[in-house]
Amino acid sequence: MSIDWSDAIAWFGRKPDFHDGEVLSVELRRSPQKSSIRVLAWNTGGTVDHRGYLTRERQVVVHLSLDGIVEQDLRGWNHQNVLLSLEEVETDSGSKIELQSSFGLEGTVAANSIVVEIEHPDDY
Repeated sequence: MSIDWSDAIAWFGRKPDFHDGEVLSVELRRSPQKSSIRVLAWNTGGTVDHRGYLTRERQVVVHLSLDGIVEQDLRGWNHQNVLLSLEEVETDSGSKIELQSSFGLEGTVAANSIVVEIEHPDDY
């Protein structure tokens, strides 16, 4: 069962790559409760700001709701948790999220199902 990225695609105009996104929280819970990973993400704009940094567009929190965790291997949690990427891998029992880090949290979480929702700025 693959992850439904339709909410994220509708917001960003494409499937987000999460490059330089920040993992804000990870909450692991036993079934039947759902676990979650929340990542601050954005599209990188085509312009630079007054400091010379690429601008951020359509910034939101992407909420991944995980039902029935079957495996997890997470390490390196710290005060920022910047991602290089977030990848989806299909497994026999569902989907696996691979968090590739440039600083902080990295690892994998596999679950029976993963639902992606967008938390707009008024929601967080």
